[in-house]
Amino acid sequence: MRINSVQPKTHFKSIYKVQVPKDLFLNPSNSLECVQDFENNIFPAVGELIGCKGRFCSFIESAGYQYALNELNDDGLGYCSVDWLNRNTESNIKLPESEDNHTFYVFTDKDLKKIFKKNSFSFVKLYLFLRKIKKEIKQNQIPEDKSIDFLFKAKIAEAADRKMYEVIGDSSVTVLDLESGNIEEK
Repeated sequence: MRINSVQPKTHFKSIYKVQVPKDLFLNPSNSLECVQDFENNIFPAVGELIGCKGRFCSFIESAGYQYALNELNDDGLGYCSVDWLNRNTESNIKLPESEDNHTFYVFTDKDLKKIFKKNSFSFVKLYLFLRKIKKEIKQNQIPEDKSIDFLFKAKIAEAADRKMYEVIGDSSVTVLDLESGNIEEK
């Protein structure tokens, strides 16, 4: 694995947007494998350069995108893409920004605590509410029809995206481009 040199910053931030060229991954078309590669191999090397030595939480593309990937994979529907889920449920889950890179949002320090707080109680309440609705609708649904399951996954993913962007809010986000070695704040 090669990572171009990234010039370290003298001040540590707590939200990073890391753009990683797909050719750094063993299986770039399998986003869930890329998440594991990023967390186990790539971010520890980048973390050393930027001064992040503690815990972190990362999402590929967005919190909702990763949630949808996990849900589709857990249900044996890994052949369905998040783009397909968006189109077929008329949802607005954030899709990949680039065809050449995977983008990872990394939360550390105080924003790590915020992401867990935002996505805990209110997220659980939303999940339980939608689950109750799903149960009521499924009672009147044809058993083989999975449309309500897909809609449920999409709505939870949309909520996860909203919560992630609430945490980001007006915070400065440090963008790391591993191909060019550039670091910029947005």
